[in-house]
Amino acid sequence: MLKQSIRFGAAAFIFIAVIVLALPLTAHAATVFPPFITAATAAATAAQEGHIPEKVSALPDLAFSAFYGLIFLYFYNRLIRRQTPLSLQPEQARGGRNTLYALAAGFILAFAVRLWIGASNPGYVNDLKTFMFWAQRASDGGLSHFYEKGMFADYPPGYIYVLYVLGTIQHWLGLADTSIGARVLYKFPAILADLISGLLLYRLGARRIGRTAAFGLAMLYIWNPAVIADSAAWGQVDSVFAFVLVLSLFGIARGRLTAGTVWFAIAALVKPQAFIFTPVLLLTYWHSRSGKRAAAAVLSGFAAFLLLAAPFFWSNGGVRGLIDLYTSTLSSYPYATLNAFNLYMLTGGNWAQLADSWLYMPYEAWGKIGIVLAVAFAAMYSLRRKKSGEDGLAPSLYIAIVLIAAVFVLVTKMHERYLFPVILLCAAAFIQSKDRRMLYLLFGFSITQFVNINYVLAFSHINSHPTADGIAILCSITNLCLLAYLLYVGFELYIRRRTQPVKPYTNEDASRAEEMRLAELYASPGEAAAVKKTNRLKRRDWLWMGGITAVYAIVAFIQLGSHQGPVTDWKPEMSGQSFYVDFGESEPLDSFVAFGGVGSGKYKLEFSDSPDQWGHPVEVDHTSSSVFKWNKQKLVDVDARYAKLTVESAGFTLHELAFYASGSDTPLPIVTINADDAASAERGSVQALFDEQNLATNKPSFMNGAYFDEIYHARTAYEFLHGMNAYENTHPPLGKLLIAVGIKIFGLNTFGWRVVGTVFGIGMLPIMYVFALRLFRRTGYAAIATGLFAVDFMHFTQTRIATIDVYGVFFIMLMFYFMHRYRDTDFYKLPLRSAIWPLFWSGLFFGIGAASKWIVLYGGAGLAVVLFMTLYSRYRQYAAAKKTLAASGGMFVERIEGEEGLLRHVVREFPVAPFGRWLAASCFSWLFRQRSMRRRLSRCLTPSRPAIRLKVL
Repeated sequence: MLKQSIRFGAAAFIFIAVIVLALPLTAHAATVFPPFITAATAAATAAQEGHIPEKVSALPDLAFSAFYGLIFLYFYNRLIRRQTPLSLQPEQARGGRNTLYALAAGFILAFAVRLWIGASNPGYVNDLKTFMFWAQRASDGGLSHFYEKGMFADYPPGYIYVLYVLGTIQHWLGLADTSIGARVLYKFPAILADLISGLLLYRLGARRIGRTAAFGLAMLYIWNPAVIADSAAWGQVDSVFAFVLVLSLFGIARGRLTAGTVWFAIAALVKPQAFIFTPVLLLTYWHSRSGKRAAAAVLSGFAAFLLLAAPFFWSNGGVRGLIDLYTSTLSSYPYATLNAFNLYMLTGGNWAQLADSWLYMPYEAWGKIGIVLAVAFAAMYSLRRKKSGEDGLAPSLYIAIVLIAAVFVLVTKMHERYLFPVILLCAAAFIQSKDRRMLYLLFGFSITQFVNINYVLAFSHINSHPTADGIAILCSITNLCLLAYLLYVGFELYIRRRTQPVKPYTNEDASRAEEMRLAELYASPGEAAAVKKTNRLKRRDWLWMGGITAVYAIVAFIQLGSHQGPVTDWKPEMSGQSFYVDFGESEPLDSFVAFGGVGSGKYKLEFSDSPDQWGHPVEVDHTSSSVFKWNKQKLVDVDARYAKLTVESAGFTLHELAFYASGSDTPLPIVTINADDAASAERGSVQALFDEQNLATNKPSFMNGAYFDEIYHARTAYEFLHGMNAYENTHPPLGKLLIAVGIKIFGLNTFGWRVVGTVFGIGMLPIMYVFALRLFRRTGYAAIATGLFAVDFMHFTQTRIATIDVYGVFFIMLMFYFMHRYRDTDFYKLPLRSAIWPLFWSGLFFGIGAASKWIVLYGGAGLAVVLFMTLYSRYRQYAAAKKTLAASGGMFVERIEGEEGLLRHVVREFPVAPFGRWLAASCFSWLFRQRSMRRRLSRCLTPSRPAIRLKVL
């Protein structure tokens, strides 16, 4: 059955959708693939120069997460659930040579992509520089002098061996530290570990779940965005550590205690985080029931540990020096959390000192409680699990997952990458347990770890670290939920012994799915008529839709804006022009206001009691933010009879100028205007500045002036009307032209440039109603959806502002409505000319919307997805019909009005593109006007509507 894949698909979609919905809460970072590196670098440079806040786009993270979700669904359903062989030979049903070819191709491509990313992405610069410094020191000074006093090195000796080799190679090749070759060289071990880990999963999985499913699991790992981000983008070595750790866990769980313990010692030499998994070792020794074997394994592990560390500490402190290294490393970074999306990120503890308090206790105490809880969880699942005769691998791997997840979420001093091993551990645990919930955990932890790593990587480019914003909070909560789900799965799997295996997609499931698709074709005319009748608006629908729309319209037009505004204007011809006005007598001036027009420039106002001597200069910069609004300037201790305006930089336009005396809200009357030095003007005259004084106000507000992006869009609409060069040209012109219609009808005022957008906002409500009615087929649900939309503050506010967003959203709603109608239209049963109209309207409104604002192009991607899904559904109907006809062997009743006629029509109709046939019919009809030709075309292209009755002889 398809229920399980549908459930998982819905869960994956909801998870990604929640992240998308969190976008308004945050602005965040991601730069994994080169196309996004340039944008991130530009953002970082701008942030350092103080031009913008420290933020970069979250789109790459979301895009790659969604893409990995699609990859996951494909491999899960196509290879793991269906066990579809990659070989066409029946005897190789569990995968054969073609599987190996596909495996090799997948790994080669993954390797090439990693090299490309490694070369293009600068990575976490501080880590790479540190690795290069350590490599050169080890290569030049030898291993015995590496940990000398005064040398900073918080990595144990294990990976220093690798760095020693890399340093030697770098020196031999003559690669500079800043070269791309050196960057790729130091990322190469982690990249190689990624691929080897994938091969390990394939080899282990081929024995237990089949080669095809193992191939799918290996692909899920090597194409995991978190794995790629950590090694190829960041340049860290967590893949090396995770690979060695899994080798250790496999060894000790299979009873090879000595080999497993030696591998554990190597893992501890690579990264000290290996000690998190020490309880797995101890519990395995306990279950072995053999003191001698456990003692031998411990001694072998210690011997390997000391032997590998000896070249570094033999003459440099000995065992004491080795202990001091681990002690200092484990005690470093005394913070609640270091960019890890866990419990303490939610409490605001990122980079907070351990001594800081949360809920009346210091973070250090909470960290110790977290350690106790992690060990307690591990011991509970290990000691209470029922003996089942298995080799113990799955419980040990599960306990390791519990330990790393609980420590990461609940313990302090965690870095963002400490959760990384859980991805490989979940994949390995699935191989042994065959419980599909392990795959769900793999997917969930992969997404949160990818976002966490990428987030921190992007912020490193601007020398900063993330804060507890929307993405960080959401991922932290998700990690807490995943930990809870992990504990629940362990309780069900290892205590209650309830396994949820991957349900295979059998031939019976495929047959039932085909029957369902054919049932859609066999829908009776009565059923189709009932659905069509449900979509029609009834009297109560008109009442609900009309009532909600009318109430909203009344509220929307209340205080939308003033119906009057200054119209006449003056634009000086050149700099240096001036004029002055006479108030008749000396007045104590409080302020002046100027209604700005298009253009930019600078002017100066001066005041005096005599037109021969001026003082109290006030310089005004007329910028784009001054357009179509009353710009008020306060005056201090100014008593004057005359006011003079001098153009310092021409290019600006003024519509009205008014002066106010102290304690008065009425503009001072202008007795005379002396404009001898400003007689010529590019547009208008000086007198135009004082001919609409009744409209002036010294209390600017949204009612009498532009605000927000109206200073761009309303201005551009005005420029279109007057044949000027458009100021705002980053988006297509249609939205501004629609604003211009309102200005043309109602004049240059706030109501005029807002009214059209408000009307479009009102029009969205009926669209919402009919769309919801079509989706839910219930009047009540449609009314609720429309009512919620009507009281949405964002919709109400945005549609009452003269911006172009409203037009884009309006046409987005229309284009998806008609695409949904096309999805419900079956072109097998309707003439193509009838079935094509919804698609035509959807495309038309997409084009109109894109001509309003570029954001509609993103909606076009959604249209393409819906169209693809619709055509794919039609294709599956076609495939089912073709298969049924082939299997029937002529058993259908031979009549054109029966099922065989319908199925043959479907098989004949689908391979020919509907658009091509419709276009061809139109061309032939236009070229050949003969009545007979048109009749033949009509018969050819209008499908019959068979009465459906299945009869098999």
